[in-house]
Amino acid sequence: MGAGAATGVGMGMQAAGGIYGAYGSVLGGQMQSQYYSYLANQSKMEAALAASAGNEAAKETETSAGFEEKIMQRNEARALGAQTATLAANGNGGSVTAQNVEKSAMNTSALNLEAVRYNADTKAKSQVEAGELGALNYSMNASMDELAGANAKIAGNMNAVGTILGSGGSMASQWYRYTQG
Repeated sequence: MGAGAATGVGMGMQAAGGIYGAYGSVLGGQMQSQYYSYLANQSKMEAALAASAGNEAAKETETSAGFEEKIMQRNEARALGAQTATLAANGNGGSVTAQNVEKSAMNTSALNLEAVRYNADTKAKSQVEAGELGALNYSMNASMDELAGANAKIAGNMNAVGTILGSGGSMASQWYRYTQG
């Protein structure tokens, strides 16, 4: 094989290697982009679950507080009835003292119920906010994964162009040496 043929074969192999390398770079960028798309979709699903979990926890807290309020009202009504009966049995029924005791018990009961409601509302709000914060975190992760996927495609394409340009430069250099010598 002559020098011209060897140079031609070498340049052909270099061109094929450059094309193959460029194809691999593009394909690698696409595969990496698909991976990041998968991660972004997972994060979006997690965001929806986090928000839903916060809302569900808040509903459970509110329901539980409703039950607690009913039990409390029933117990306090019983206690008030027992106090009223005890005062009446001691001959103080209808007195100012009995009225004051009854009024104090009713006020305490109302405050207790308000405390239960306040605590439940505060906890439910906190649970919803925690769910929203979790959803926001997952959404931000999804956005970053989408950006990483787009960047992976760009990087793959840039590597492909660099491979082709490098191969073209080497081929030109070989051709120049062949024609000069």
